[in-house]
Amino acid sequence: MSNGGRLFVKTTNEKSEIRIEIADDGKGIEERDLKKILTRFIQPNPPEAVPD
Repeated sequence: MSNGGRLFVKTTNEKSEIRIEIADDGKGIEERDLKKILTRFIQPNPPEAVPD
């Protein structure tokens, strides 16, 4: 986090599942970027075109 702040990662084991919690205390998301937070990342090739 370039402008300071801390990143917190907590893992717990609940029955047969693993829980991962991620939080931070940074400055937050700029107002102009809020409308973009659920936009998918651009992918140059569809997943089926990438060889295993």
